[in-house]
Amino acid sequence: MKKSILIITLLLFTFGAFAQKKSENDLIGKWAFKANPQAGLIFKKGMKVMIYKGAEQPADLTYTADFSKTPIKGQLLLSAGDQTFPLKVELEFINKNTIKWKVYKSDVPGADQSGVVAQVLTRVKK
Repeated sequence: MKKSILIITLLLFTFGAFAQKKSENDLIGKWAFKANPQAGLIFKKGMKVMIYKGAEQPADLTYTADFSKTPIKGQLLLSAGDQTFPLKVELEFINKNTIKWKVYKSDVPGADQSGVVAQVLTRVKK
């Protein structure tokens, strides 16, 4: 009896762990900020993201992401001329249609919590 319960518990944890894995494909699409639905992010293939506000759509930005971690840790690379400015970011899937996006003003996530800008985004249906 105890052996059966142990096996069932292990199977549940194993399937739960596999269900949590995310990839670039899970992000692809348009996401709107919950606080301001006229602005948001458009994730594209090739680790590209566009930040939009209304009809204004700037050029694609490059991002990096470590999808093996929860929350997903990465960088948003802003380019101005010949300089690149990395911003530390974290993404956490609340569910398949909602993510929490954190941008750190500090160079190290978690080092300066007062410098965190956090937003919740929802997937925009096509």
